[in-house]
Amino acid sequence: MSTESAVKTYASAEEESKAFIWKVYGYMSLALAVTGAISWYLLENPLWVIKTFYVIKPGGRIGMSMTYWVLLLAELGMVFAFVLALKKVRAVTAGAMLLAYAAMNGLTLSPLLLLYTKTSIASTFFISGGMFASFSAFGFITKKDLSSVGAVCGMMVWGLIIAIFVNYFWLHSTQMQLVVSCIGVVIFAGLTMYDTQKIKQLNVLGNAGTEEDTKEALNGALTLYLDFINMFLFLLRILGSRRS
Repeated sequence: MSTESAVKTYASAEEESKAFIWKVYGYMSLALAVTGAISWYLLENPLWVIKTFYVIKPGGRIGMSMTYWVLLLAELGMVFAFVLALKKVRAVTAGAMLLAYAAMNGLTLSPLLLLYTKTSIASTFFISGGMFASFSAFGFITKKDLSSVGAVCGMMVWGLIIAIFVNYFWLHSTQMQLVVSCIGVVIFAGLTMYDTQKIKQLNVLGNAGTEEDTKEALNGALTLYLDFINMFLFLLRILGSRRS
């Protein structure tokens, strides 16, 4: 292959990769729009959210109801179902599953968002968007292998989950929550870079426009959607203004 042909092949591959990642962002944005619309609608109906998702625990402490935990487990099950079914179902079904998950997430986010003012939710969302875009762009552009970043952040997620549950059920420490939130932002910033690079690398060149290409994009969209949502929630706990 001549140098000129090699350059053209490389340029074509880069253009296809860019088109694919924009497709991923498009599906991710649609999922975020569904989540945001449902959460915002429920914030306009706070009494229903309070009655459905909050309970008063012994000592007067407010906690989450059994309904909330059941829905949270169902939501987790939907993620596993999406991953397991992706290769077997049609792209349109996979898309519907992604949007159903986004809708469920909008429902389970509503009691958490209700704790904060709408202004701080909106401002934190835009800050999260800017941070996400920056880290994702870096992951797409950089030639450095980010596998080690992904491995470290992936392991740290499990420690983060344990710390969150220990603090929620036993410590009830605002200082602990702040520390965990700061660490969470760093972890999901790293995962955003790594996942974007991985999505770019796993894209099958020459597959554009096919069912498999669409399903690959939907899978990437779910991954980046989860990175964004988690980054947003941790930032909200740091920057958000609580309702009085």
